[in-house]
Amino acid sequence: MRFVMPLFSGMRRILYKKIVNDCCDAVSLRSMDNPQSRCARQILSKGALDGEKMQIRPLDSVTMLCYTAVSYTKNMEEEMISKKELLELTDISYGQLYRWKRKGLIPEEWFIKKASFTGQETYFPKLKVLSRIEKIKSMKEDVSLDELADLFTPTLSAMTLGPIEIVARGIASPEVLSIYQEMNNIGDTLGFQDLVSLSLMNKLIVSGDISLDEARTLLDVINEASEALGLEDCEVFLMRKLGVFTCFIVKPPCQIVTDKSAKIISRQVMAALIEEIKLKLI
Repeated sequence: MRFVMPLFSGMRRILYKKIVNDCCDAVSLRSMDNPQSRCARQILSKGALDGEKMQIRPLDSVTMLCYTAVSYTKNMEEEMISKKELLELTDISYGQLYRWKRKGLIPEEWFIKKASFTGQETYFPKLKVLSRIEKIKSMKEDVSLDELADLFTPTLSAMTLGPIEIVARGIASPEVLSIYQEMNNIGDTLGFQDLVSLSLMNKLIVSGDISLDEARTLLDVINEASEALGLEDCEVFLMRKLGVFTCFIVKPPCQIVTDKSAKIISRQVMAALIEEIKLKLI
């Protein structure tokens, strides 16, 4: 079990310590000999106990908005579909399904074995697998299966792009691109991780979900998370309470418990964002 906490200033250090200890007590991770305990405390302490560890702009007017407990569980409540139903619904063959699995187009972890009255049946996360198969069917005539496999693999590639291509491929508007370069003090050529951060920032600014100052905070958190967790399997949550913004990044599968008066304004799945960018690069 891990805990992730939004970053606020103005909270007295002793109260943060109490939250950390209470959270660790709740999951029997009090012993510092336990590596999970060290991980929980390290994540919780970022910017809260030792501000010098993370360059996050403080929210001086806020004493405490909320803290979020992220408990890792193996079983998520998610609608499933059996293999038989999947083949009938998508009109694909058994052979196609397992060929796509061997090619890496459909992740092996989506093939979930469950006991049934006939012995054992294979099930899939319904929304994920239906969306994936629809994309494969619509693209397989124009793109090789190997290229599709790379597209659907949520890894940060080594590709770089200049400003003209970034705008032409719809990754960001010229205005947001210019702001991103200024915020990060980088040149015209952006690597793939920058493209992911830029794309997310562009999406949230254009939709009106965040302001420029809030985008700066988001980028700081993304940069920190990329080192601590890796972005490929993460989700980004943006929240407000009493009009004040914060954000945090988690690594599913997880359950999230928040202060009920804090509103989640956006939830972004990084794997889906990476896939979206790769589609634009084809």
